[in-house]
Amino acid sequence: MSLQRKVSVIIPTFRSGDGLAKVIESLDAQTLPTAEFEVIFVDDGSGDGTADRLREYAATRPHFSVMEIENSGWGSRPRNIGIGAAVGEYVTFMDHDDSLYPDALRAAYEAGARIGADFVNPKEVTNRGWSWGWDVWIADREITFREDMIPRDVTPLIPHKLYRREFLNEHGIRFPEGPRAFWEDFYVNTEVFVHAKSIAILSSVPFYKWHRETGSNSSDKLYESPAEYWSKLSEVARFMEERVPEPEARRWLMINHYRWWVLDLFGPRMLKRDPEFIAASLPFMLEFLQRWVPAEVENDLEQAWKAVSYLAHAGDLPRLIELAQRDQGVRALGRDTEVDWVDGALCITYGATWIDGNGDPILFRRVGDRIYRVLGADLESALPEAILDVTDAIAAGTGRLSLRSRADRIGWRVPSTSTVHLDDEGDGLVSVRIVVTGTIDPESVVFGKPLGDGVWDIGVRFELMGLLVHNAVKYTRRGVGSVSSTRSALAYSTSNDALALDVGNTLKSLITGPRLAYKDAQAPRASGLFRRELSIPMKNVEGASSADLPVEVEFDGSIRVPGRLVASGRSVRLVVPMRLRAGVHTWRVVMNGVASPALRDLKVDSVGRVRFVEA
Repeated sequence: MSLQRKVSVIIPTFRSGDGLAKVIESLDAQTLPTAEFEVIFVDDGSGDGTADRLREYAATRPHFSVMEIENSGWGSRPRNIGIGAAVGEYVTFMDHDDSLYPDALRAAYEAGARIGADFVNPKEVTNRGWSWGWDVWIADREITFREDMIPRDVTPLIPHKLYRREFLNEHGIRFPEGPRAFWEDFYVNTEVFVHAKSIAILSSVPFYKWHRETGSNSSDKLYESPAEYWSKLSEVARFMEERVPEPEARRWLMINHYRWWVLDLFGPRMLKRDPEFIAASLPFMLEFLQRWVPAEVENDLEQAWKAVSYLAHAGDLPRLIELAQRDQGVRALGRDTEVDWVDGALCITYGATWIDGNGDPILFRRVGDRIYRVLGADLESALPEAILDVTDAIAAGTGRLSLRSRADRIGWRVPSTSTVHLDDEGDGLVSVRIVVTGTIDPESVVFGKPLGDGVWDIGVRFELMGLLVHNAVKYTRRGVGSVSSTRSALAYSTSNDALALDVGNTLKSLITGPRLAYKDAQAPRASGLFRRELSIPMKNVEGASSADLPVEVEFDGSIRVPGRLVASGRSVRLVVPMRLRAGVHTWRVVMNGVASPALRDLKVDSVGRVRFVEA
């Protein structure tokens, strides 16, 4: 293709299977016109018909092209081949079983083109967990001064981003090749950070969905050989030392890698790894720490991870296992959840106590005005007081609410505040409870824009001493709803006792039997028909000053008449025009085109009284 496109999408394939359909479907759904982007598939010697399938797709899509190479054993060489063939102003990389959100290419390109960015870091979503990119995609940002850039701006260190093609070529930035080129994304994105003069961060529009399936991540192969694992980790450390000139940036990258690939290996996750791999790793780890990680690095770690680092430097595997057993299963258990609608916004207060894997409160010892970890005599004797003293770390504990779409997994932060409380447990011991308060305004919570219609699960992210939990908010009470001038919203308890928000009457209707007060429903008689209005109060619903939400009432399965919601303060009444003869009538309410479940039958008697047929 000689015509320059705005974006080139490069996709390595290898025996791609059914996952390829997600890729094609998402590319076909892009809002960026097909004349403005190209898709380059580079098949890594699949030998199973994958390339033939790709050519079938390309036959009806002129902006698709297919290349075949001999098997290289990794995604790096296909990506590099794709860069060489690309003509787009920007290139991005997809895995062969992931997907792009519909507005991805348009929004990300415009974010980069607006400032001529060398690199665009757009919002990515994963189908597992809540927290991916939590500290990065906080706001849309344009960074045009080198001194304002920090390594976090290019994280997570994965290739699902936009890179200005000429920038990559100018600095010779390519993926390291080889059959087992672990952490190849780290090398590329670190080089990008070193050379970039402008960066755009796109948080307000979702870009990429990473379909993480169990066993599908190539990094799992890292744990096949302790010698290879530590050798590859040393190569990364050497690369950082040689290629990152700024001392603070180099230190941050090293600590980040140390935290996730050394400490995480010997933290609670160690208990899920092969014990032989862990035991065989110990001498390699000690050699790695002696060469690359001085003991004073602990000053830059969160308090809980200082303990792991201290024992790792000592090579004390038995106590590392004991500490991992204590920290395994740590979580924050919610006990008190208050939910209410105020002026069209959902106000949530959620308190949670930190508990251990057995479900018991985690205990801390209070000594004067200081707070210490309670880890048992053996561990406490092995760790210095400065690590056991967690006073400041507990005071800095936080909680923040979040939203996640049940349909497409997109997550958003919710404006929140939190407070830390120490609850007396007797004998000088205390437990820690964090109370979070937040507000969800469905019309502005997404960077000032409305929340999309659909079901949204409400989560909370707690951090304490470097320990992180991000789970659903627990809620066991009945639902509370709101009606605005354009749509409805219902906060309710799921079958798993979690808090969810249905916006736009998508799954849960505000109009259900338990939320209607039937006793004062009546309709005066006129000429044999009851033609006036059936007025029914809706329980637990807050209404706006004027509710113009489209409402219809369907009688007897076929007759639809317009209804209306009349709001007054914190109550809403459903007003139903009636043209019903005496007898029994079925009915349901249709809001925004979505019908409620069938409601209890109406019985109109000969004098105009309305009753509801007993079940």
